[in-house]
Parts: sequence; structure tokens; C-alpha cells
Amino acid sequence: MVVEDTSKPEKTVKVKVNAPYRVVHPDDGTAHVKGDTLTVPENVAEEWERSRCVERVTGKSLTE
Repeated sequence: MVVEDTSKPEKTVKVKVNAPYRVVHPDDGTAHVKGDTLTVPENVAEEWERSRCVERVTGKSLTE
């Protein structure tokens, strides 16, 4: 029997790690520190934002 996954893909968010924090990506276990940018599921981003470990990255910066 073949079962298809019909659930919606989880929405992801791009975040930047704030100093002096270190976060660990929930999918692959890689550690990220101040200034690193990564993409995580929205629920993880919201939890990290509440603890002020990260901030959301929106749009392009002037240096890009």
C-alpha cells in the first residue's frame, strides 16, 4: 500500500541570530551564532523571537 503525504508543507522563515546567542537548527542539528542567517519552521522562529535569540530577515539589505 502506498500512502501519499497530503499535508501542506510547513511554512519556513528566514532569521538572523542575535549576539550573544547560539541556536541549533531543529532539522540537522547545526549550530549557528551571532550574525548567521538560517531558515527554520515558522513555529521555531516564533519561539526564538520570543526569547530574543533571533530576528526575522525581511527584504534585501542595502549591501546585497
